[in-house]
Amino acid sequence: MGIPRRIRLVAGAGAVAMALPAAAAASDSDTTEVTLEVTSSHSGLSIQVEGDPVPLDSADLGWGDQTISGGLNPTTVTDARGSLTTEDWTVQVDADGDFSSGEDTIPLDGVSVSIGALGSVEAVVDGSLEGMLVSESSLDIGGNTLADGPYTLIAGETVGLLQLIDILGEDEAPAIRYTPGISVDVPVDTPAGTYTLTVLQSVS
Repeated sequence: MGIPRRIRLVAGAGAVAMALPAAAAASDSDTTEVTLEVTSSHSGLSIQVEGDPVPLDSADLGWGDQTISGGLNPTTVTDARGSLTTEDWTVQVDADGDFSSGEDTIPLDGVSVSIGALGSVEAVVDGSLEGMLVSESSLDIGGNTLADGPYTLIAGETVGLLQLIDILGEDEAPAIRYTPGISVDVPVDTPAGTYTLTVLQSVS
């Protein structure tokens, strides 16, 4: 039988790792998942644009710059917030990307969207125009183009819940419908092609 060897562990530049058994657990725990579904009978402000993509008339640039105008799809704004107090609302309009053929673009500083006169706003629910009041539109403001970024298309206020119940009935939410128009300035040097623009409307 050989002579036993002694091994000395010296702490220094070389790291020495030692695995120690874990101490026995003195306590334990577990979890319970809680699910809570919260709903509201008032869904807030919403906006819906009806219909398919809108084709505008062709621009024949043989006679110089052209301005092409047309109607967009009818748009409905509903206010189901059910606030006890009068609340403001604003619809803004913007371009979601370029007015592009895929290779060339039409400048957005010549493109404007408006809803025309306030008289073009109509009620979806009887009494909406009494409960969802229009205070201004893009026609009143004027001078905006899609190059300016989001700008106000139409704005107003919705009267408080108690007054709405008197006007509309307890289960109704006021909603208005309008049809925006678009005007496009097409420069004479615009290359031939089919140009597409996505118009974005948002309500808050």
